[in-house]
Amino acid sequence: MMEVIRHWTVVLVGLTLTGLVCAAALPLAISPRGGTAPSIFLAESPVRATAAVLAAGAVAFIVAVVVGRLINAAVGLFVMGWGLAVFAMRTDTVREVILSGEAGLWLIAAETLFWAAVALALTMLMFRLAGPLKDIHPREFEAPPHPLWSADALKCAAAGVLVIPVVLLLARSPMKGQVLTAAFFGAVAAGLVGRLLAPHVQPVLLFATPCAAGALGHLAGRFMLGQQSLESAFIAHELPPLCLPMPMDYAGASLMGVAFGLGWARTFLHHEDEAAEPTAKGAMPHPAPGDG
Repeated sequence: MMEVIRHWTVVLVGLTLTGLVCAAALPLAISPRGGTAPSIFLAESPVRATAAVLAAGAVAFIVAVVVGRLINAAVGLFVMGWGLAVFAMRTDTVREVILSGEAGLWLIAAETLFWAAVALALTMLMFRLAGPLKDIHPREFEAPPHPLWSADALKCAAAGVLVIPVVLLLARSPMKGQVLTAAFFGAVAAGLVGRLLAPHVQPVLLFATPCAAGALGHLAGRFMLGQQSLESAFIAHELPPLCLPMPMDYAGASLMGVAFGLGWARTFLHHEDEAAEPTAKGAMPHPAPGDG
């Protein structure tokens, strides 16, 4: 019981701190029309906005690493994703992008790729500082697959594309709650399927690929419009769902959703792991999620 209380206390404190730290960068990410820019690349001062968000993110990441070391790397990344999602909830929607003209959507796609690279860097650093997930084991009598370059790693990472059909299905308006939820459930699906497809590799790449897939979704959404302008599509409520989530929506949802999906996948793999344990000479019982 005390372990459960400790676990949730650490998580709740981490969520609170990362949310407060990331929200502190909002006043420095102002759009030319006075609101909070939907993208740091579309801010009135992109350099200042980028520096502010990255600085706040660095502080939030320190908090997330502490959580990761006390619990595990996936929970630490969930806490980091929460901070980014809190920032995203306070930013403008795709409407502000439409007012920026056709170039705005291309900048949105570029920034989403930028955040995918940031997510990958944060994940690699988190796994180095907090350690690998203890409930993931290599195949018996085989070396652990490389988390970045192995076939298992690429198979796991490919599940990130599942965010696209989920966003297509769930995103129906530019309201922040809806687009964040759609991106989150897409990342949950990616985490679940990626873990089931490649249960023996540390899912380092998987935390970033839903965000990268979101950038492809932005471009696909524009091509779906054909010759129709963004403005007319928005006014007619015909803007493709793939155009609705913003870069920070994907960044926060990707880290949070994949972490959640990995935990969910463990319930499907539990019996397989338990059955395999007696056959492994000297095998130790698998730790539950969150074990130190």
